[in-house]
Amino acid sequence: MNYSKLNRLFLPLSLALLLAFAAQLVLSLRDEAQTWDEAIHLSAGYTYLRTGDFRMNLEHPPLTKYLQAAMLLPWNPKAPVETPYWKDRDQVMFGADFLYNNRVDAGTLLFAGRFATILAVLGLGVWLALWTRRRFGPAVALVALALLVFDPNLIAHGRYVTSDAWATVFIFCAATAWLSWLDSGRWLTLAGAGVFLGLALSTKFSCVFLPPVIGLLTLLHWIFVRRRSLVRYAGGLAVEYLLAVLVIVAVYWPVGDSAKVDLQAMADSETAFGRVLLAANARYGIPLHPYLIGLWEVAQHNAYGHESYLMGYVSKQGWWDYFPIVFAVKTPAAVLALLSAALVAALIRFRRTGWTAWAMLLPPVVYFGASMMSSINIGVRHILPVYPFLYVFSAAALIPLMKTPRRWALPVAALALAAVESLAIFPYYTSFFNIAAGGPANGPRYLLDSNIDWGQDLKRFGQYIRDHNLPRPCLLYFGTASFDYYKVSAFNFPTTEDLVKTGGKAECEIVGASVTPLYGLYVPLKDTAWLRRRKPFARVGYSIYLFDLRTGGGRDSLLGFAGSDSTKRSARANHRSSPALVRNPAGST
Repeated sequence: MNYSKLNRLFLPLSLALLLAFAAQLVLSLRDEAQTWDEAIHLSAGYTYLRTGDFRMNLEHPPLTKYLQAAMLLPWNPKAPVETPYWKDRDQVMFGADFLYNNRVDAGTLLFAGRFATILAVLGLGVWLALWTRRRFGPAVALVALALLVFDPNLIAHGRYVTSDAWATVFIFCAATAWLSWLDSGRWLTLAGAGVFLGLALSTKFSCVFLPPVIGLLTLLHWIFVRRRSLVRYAGGLAVEYLLAVLVIVAVYWPVGDSAKVDLQAMADSETAFGRVLLAANARYGIPLHPYLIGLWEVAQHNAYGHESYLMGYVSKQGWWDYFPIVFAVKTPAAVLALLSAALVAALIRFRRTGWTAWAMLLPPVVYFGASMMSSINIGVRHILPVYPFLYVFSAAALIPLMKTPRRWALPVAALALAAVESLAIFPYYTSFFNIAAGGPANGPRYLLDSNIDWGQDLKRFGQYIRDHNLPRPCLLYFGTASFDYYKVSAFNFPTTEDLVKTGGKAECEIVGASVTPLYGLYVPLKDTAWLRRRKPFARVGYSIYLFDLRTGGGRDSLLGFAGSDSTKRSARANHRSSPALVRNPAGST
C-alpha cells in the first residue's frame, strides 16, 4: 500500500468517518423517549450548578452531569428544590418533575443534555485517530477509527445523558496520554495525563481502577523499555496522582454547606466503609467529602447486589461470566473475528508487535476482570471502556501484516461486515445483538435491562398504536418517561392476580409489554406468566412486545397458561418487587 498517499488522504477520510459517526448518533435519536437514568442525571447536574448541593445521585461523580446540565443554562429551566422529592432525595421523582413539569420543553432539555455526550464521543474519535496515527501510522489509525465509528454499543450510549460514554472517553484519553509521557518524558504531556486522570475519576467511580493500572504500566515500561531512571518514573507518577486529586477537588469545589450537613447524616455507621469515614472525620478531621460518600454508596450497592438477568435466570448477586457473555453477544461478529485474528497474529509476532500495542491490552483486561467481580450486572454499557483499546490493538497487530492487496481482504471484509451489521440495527442501537446471537429479536434469550430495554421506545409505542389505529392498549412499561408527554394512552397492565379477580377479563384488547418485566426481571414471575405463553404480533423498537388478546382463544381464556415457565430464579436470588416499574413518574394519567 502507498502509505504516503494514505497520509495525504488521512484527514478527509477521518472527517468522513467522523461525519458518519455524528449522523448515526444524532439521527437515531429522533424517535427515542427518555431512558431510565437520563432525567436523574440531568436534574442532579443542574441542581449542582445552581445550588452547590450534591444530595442527588451521589453514586456517580458530578463532572459529566455538570457538562450535560451546562447545556441547559441558556434556557434557564427551574430547579424544583421546594418539592418533597428534593428533601427526601427521591431522585427518580425529582428528575421526572424537573424534566416534565418545567417551563422549558422536556424534549429541548433532553436533547441539549444528550448533545453534550455526542460531542464527547466525537471528541474520542478525534483523539483516537490522532493519537493512533502518531503511534502506529495512518492505516492503523483509520482502521481503529472505523471500528469505533460503527460500534453499535458506543453509538447507543454515546447519545444519552449518562456517564458511561464519558467514562469511556476519559479512560482512553488518560491511559494513552500516560503512555505518551512514558515514551516522551515531556512535562506538558505529563500535565495533560494528570488532568485526564482526574477527569476520569470525576466521571464514574469504576474509574478508580485507573491509578493502579497507570502504576503497573509505569513499572512494565521501566522493566522492558527503561528510558529514564526509576526516580524519574516515580516522580512522574507522583505528579500524575497529585494533578488528578487537584482536578477532583476542583470538580467538587461548588459543594455548599447544606450538602455537607446531609453528608454527615448519610455515612452509615452500620457498614465498614461508613465506620471508616466517620472515624476519620472524628479523629483526624478528614471531611466527609462527597467523593468519599459516593464511593461508599457504590460499595454498598455492590455489596447488596442488584437484581440481574442472564439467559433465563435472575440473581441479585450476579455471575462471574455475565460480562464475558455480554461481550460475546453484544459485540459485532466481524469485530470478534478481527480481534481473534489480531490476538493470534500478535502472539506469533510477539516481539515485533511492540510495547505500545501490548500496552493497549492492559487497561481493558484489568477493567474487564474487575467488572467480572461486580454484582451489578445490568448492561454492556458498564464495559464500554474496553472497546477503544481493543480497536487500536486489533489494528496495530494486523495492519503491519497487510503488505499486499490480497492480505488487506481480511480487515476490509471485517470492517465492511461490522459496518453493515451496525447500520442494519439503525436506529435501535440500544437493542443491538450480533448475528451469531440471533440478532435483537433473540436478545431476551440472553440479556435484559439496558442491554435491550431501557425505556427508550415509549414514544415509538405511542406512534405505532396511532399509526395502526389499534384500540387503547394495556401497557407494562419499564422506564421513567412521561406517558402524557409522549402522547401515550394506556390502561394499567393486568397481572395474573388481577385476571383471577376478574375471571380472566382484561380492560384492553392489545397489550404492550417491555421485555425486561415481561421476562421476570424486577417483577414477580407470576405477574406476567399469563402473557409469556402468547406470541407477540409485533415488536416496537425490539424492547416493547405487542400482543393481541383477540386471537388465540380470546380474552375469556387468558388464564389458561398452564405449563413450565422459561425464566428461573438463581439459587442466590432474593426476589423483590422493584420501583423500576414507574408507570407515570410525572404524575399524569
